[in-house]
Amino acid sequence: YRLLAGRVPEMPRLLAAGVLRDRIDWPYLVTSFCPGRDWREARADMPAEAQLAVARTLGERIGRVHRTAISPGDAWPRNDAWPRFVAARLANVPTALRTVLPEAVAAAAETLLHETDWFAGQPGLLHADLTEDHALVECRAGRWALSGLLDWADAEVGDPLYEWVALYFGFCGRDVALFRAFLAGYDPAASLPTRRQLLAYTLLHRFGLSIIATVLGGEERRDLRGIDELAGRLFPGLD
Repeated sequence: YRLLAGRVPEMPRLLAAGVLRDRIDWPYLVTSFCPGRDWREARADMPAEAQLAVARTLGERIGRVHRTAISPGDAWPRNDAWPRFVAARLANVPTALRTVLPEAVAAAAETLLHETDWFAGQPGLLHADLTEDHALVECRAGRWALSGLLDWADAEVGDPLYEWVALYFGFCGRDVALFRAFLAGYDPAASLPTRRQLLAYTLLHRFGLSIIATVLGGEERRDLRGIDELAGRLFPGLD
């Protein structure tokens, strides 16, 4: 909250922080109220163009987040936060893959994880949980607008591609038009990531395997013949 103070107008303002000392210590934050309805509920009442406009605004705001300067002297986040996270996930994901995907597909997914260059981009500050419940919208004078960007509990440092996982499956609901609008607001020169890039970061994501299991039913996963088919099922309309 302190790093982003004043940079994202729709973000709650931090009013107080401290620790309530009882039998155990309870850290707390007090933030300002954000008006509006959550995106999950409001989207059905919004015209398509209004949805795209909100997605573009959200993209511009997240661009500001990713470009936030992080001082090496800050207590948080740690300079090595992203390498530590990647190492931990690469150590744990291979076993978990086999609980969700057929053996041959899981083996190919493991190869994709180890072939991906996780450090090609410059790590930045991420919201890391851009779901349909964490964006609020309001209709003001007949026009819909982003009114709140909530729940920064999962904020961390990482490659911006990691941000797209929750965004694509959560806020966008796998709607490629919304995804494109978000990226246009984020960076007009940005191109869509490839299916394989998104698949790699979905596999790395802390909730990625749960997302795959939710999007694809058990029978559909059992019938998969390779990771290209997996990527096609998860990201239709891309590439």
